Amino acid sequence: MRNAVIIGATLAPLLAACDCRCAEHDHERGACAEATFKRGDARIVPRRNLVALAPLPREPGPPRPETVAEIAAARQRARGFVATLKGSLNRREVTALADIRGYGFYRQRQFGQAHEWFLAAVATDPSFELSLYNAARTAALLGRFEEAKRLIERLRALDTPLARMRLKLGSRDPDLAVLRGGPKSKSKLP
Repeated sequence: MRNAVIIGATLAPLLAACDCRCAEHDHERGACAEATFKRGDARIVPRRNLVALAPLPREPGPPRPETVAEIAAARQRARGFVATLKGSLNRREVTALADIRGYGFYRQRQFGQAHEWFLAAVATDPSFELSLYNAARTAALLGRFEEAKRLIERLRALDTPLARMRLKLGSRDPDLAVLRGGPKSKSKLP
């Protein structure tokens, strides 16, 4: 039990520092996170891409002498962790917005503009499966078959569950019929 308390006491400042860093960008919860950091008894619980606070059980007693050094080290690690996490979340959000914008043009049958937006999304995050798939669809509709095949191969190389699902859907997609050697077709939108 003593080891669990030591580990909890070591992790609490790190996780509280992570929470405080995230709270700087979340005005509504900033005061709550700052108070939690000062107490040093918080942990991060992911929930719908936000951070929720949950108290850690604490054993009564005086703080350990190395707590200040541990908190400083935890803050440094937390800054790196949050910077990495924040960068990846922002890139994914920007990619999703570009993909949504491209899909709006796709629905209006403006395939050239849609393709530009999908390529911008792919350039922002090359691992975003939906953007790769949509870029391949619009490339095929624009008659850029080599580019469409290259994008499908990049999607296949990701080998994620979502990529496999998109490839399975692509086997029945009329927009990609040209790549399968089927008859040339117009886009049939849902």
